[in-house]
Amino acid sequence: FPDNLPLAIEGRAGLHGAEAAWWIGVAYAGLGDRQKAMESWQRAAASSPRRQRAGDLARKAESYYQALALQKLGKAEEAKAIFQGLVAAGQQALAARKTASGTNPSPRTQRALAHYITGLGYLGLGNQAGATAELRQAVRTDPGMAEAGAALAAAGKRS
Repeated sequence: FPDNLPLAIEGRAGLHGAEAAWWIGVAYAGLGDRQKAMESWQRAAASSPRRQRAGDLARKAESYYQALALQKLGKAEEAKAIFQGLVAAGQQALAARKTASGTNPSPRTQRALAHYITGLGYLGLGNQAGATAELRQAVRTDPGMAEAGAALAAAGKRS
């Protein structure tokens, strides 16, 4: 698998490494292969995206998938701390009305991203009302943010 592509396959970490490993684990679990699912979730939990800087809100969504994997591995308290960190990071970005990112998104995209990250944190914590409100706001702010729309749909299925 080429190193320059941003996926984590067989332990190669990239921008979406934890997300890819999480979903691979979900697929294995769906096939009934618990061992391979656990191996994928271990990779997701251990994944560390390249080029992540403190305050880089655009890359914090990766932490959501790490926390989901930690839950599957029986590490609920570690996962909870990550989810709480996502809520705090999103709220801090909204309060500051700016976010740090290497790609310098527009102010509208920055606000949507902050709502999205906050919503993911709430979703992980089981706060459906908070998650739905934040994810709806993310989609209203930036209708092109497909990942927020997908998370909102997932939040609706959990209600």
